[in-house]
Amino acid sequence: MGGVRLARYKVGEEGVYYLRSRVTDGVAGWTEGEREYLWGLVERASGFSGVEVLERVVLEREVQLLVRVDPRRRGEEEDAELVRRYRLLYGEARGFLGMDATRLEQRLAEGDEWAENLRERLGERMHDISAFMKTLKQRFTSWYNRRHERQGVLWQNRFDSSLLQGEDGVLAFYRAFLWSAPVRAEESEDPADYRWCTASGKGRKWWEVLLTPAEAEFASRVDPFVQELLLVLLRPYISAHWNRPRPPPPRWPAHLCRGHIVGRPEFVREHTRRWRGQDTSVPLRDLAEEARLCAARPCRNRPFFG
Repeated sequence: MGGVRLARYKVGEEGVYYLRSRVTDGVAGWTEGEREYLWGLVERASGFSGVEVLERVVLEREVQLLVRVDPRRRGEEEDAELVRRYRLLYGEARGFLGMDATRLEQRLAEGDEWAENLRERLGERMHDISAFMKTLKQRFTSWYNRRHERQGVLWQNRFDSSLLQGEDGVLAFYRAFLWSAPVRAEESEDPADYRWCTASGKGRKWWEVLLTPAEAEFASRVDPFVQELLLVLLRPYISAHWNRPRPPPPRWPAHLCRGHIVGRPEFVREHTRRWRGQDTSVPLRDLAEEARLCAARPCRNRPFFG
């Protein structure tokens, strides 16, 4: 790729995105307390920015999110809502505006040119995945560096993002991908037991649910297609639990992180033409046959599959 950055693709209307950011090399993995803090910070950053988090997982060295955002809502917040969001993120401490929430409320009430500038600066942080991830990563880095009495970068430079077609059949792959991440990373035997994952707390062992997909408790939350995908993803680990031969893991999960646009062929073709002026979509052939998903080629003149 020669170090050339590709422009991040975002749409001007409501969109669903897969986001992923990893800790930089040379930094130790996060402790349980640090993962707990980051888990809560995702909620606060989401509430501040107006980005809806659908699914999330915090692993020892990375965070993965499935989010929905609508940039058309930027600028619709009243002053009281801006102050509430600012306080949600910073408490009574000084935030990026150099003042606490009480002082912000006072300044906005004055209604002068400075107040309008504050509204604009706050608005720039709302309903945008780049601003959301900047807020999340900067706040966590500041907290982490104080905790460890260190300086310098914590995250790898950029976060990965993919625009997803927001239909259940496409999002099922990403729900299964995030929910199974703690097991595939060998940080938990059961996603339902992993504290920092939205699969947590289902009340039954994951392999029991997967091997009896008709169980009503879980079927109310997970549709049959997601169950099938989870079974494919977790089969090697389920087999190990039952002392059965361990099949190789499927190749297709890696491709979900590598496409900048993922969805049905017609969706990807439309958006790659918007993005680059031509159709650069390729089929994810390793996925289940019925999925019929495509992804945008990450860069020209380079194979998508490696």
